[in-house]
Order: sequence, then C-alpha cells, then structure tokens
Amino acid sequence: MADNEKPNYVDTFVSQLQKGNNTEAGEAFKDALRDKVGDALDTSRKEYASSLFQSAADVMQGTTTPVADTTDAAADHSDSKPEVADALQPSATQDEVQQAFNQATPDNTGE
Repeated sequence: MADNEKPNYVDTFVSQLQKGNNTEAGEAFKDALRDKVGDALDTSRKEYASSLFQSAADVMQGTTTPVADTTDAAADHSDSKPEVADALQPSATQDEVQQAFNQATPDNTGE
C-alpha cells in the first residue's frame, strides 16, 4: 500500500463481521471514524487559518469584509424579560417576609 493511500476500513469492517470477529470489526469501525473525524478537523483547520489570515490581510490593507448584521435576527427570537419584583429591604420584619412569601405562592392554603 502506498503512503498516501488509506486503508479501506469499510471492507475490513464487513469482512471481520462476516468472519465473526466482532473485536476486530469494532477496531476497524473505530479506525474509520477516527480517520473521518481527522479529515474533517484538518479541513476545518485549513478553512479557519485561511479566513484568519485573510482577515489579517484586510486589516493591514485597510479593507474590510462585510459582516452579516445579526442584531435584528437575535431580537426577533429573544423573549421579553420577566418583570422583577422589588427586593425586600435588609431590615424587613418576619411578618413582611411571610406576607411576601404568601403573595408569591399561588397555592397558598394559609397553613
């Protein structure tokens, strides 16, 4: 096998399953996943590096790449903020605390 040629993990996986070698089939499956994830990471690293160096070149040349405006998109999906109750004063009495608790509890039975 040449140095740049990758082993065919799928064929190895299937042949090991046919032979009943579940352990070897599992290893072939893990190798295939490891290879696929490694390739995806390499591609992502190259894309990130390319965009990073392009951004640096834009800064050095004084040009900028337009960035999508996401402020409106975020506002459309944001929930309204809940109403915040007034905080109790640090010197609240036991009765004031109990009254505030009773108002905050919807199923207050008075017990």
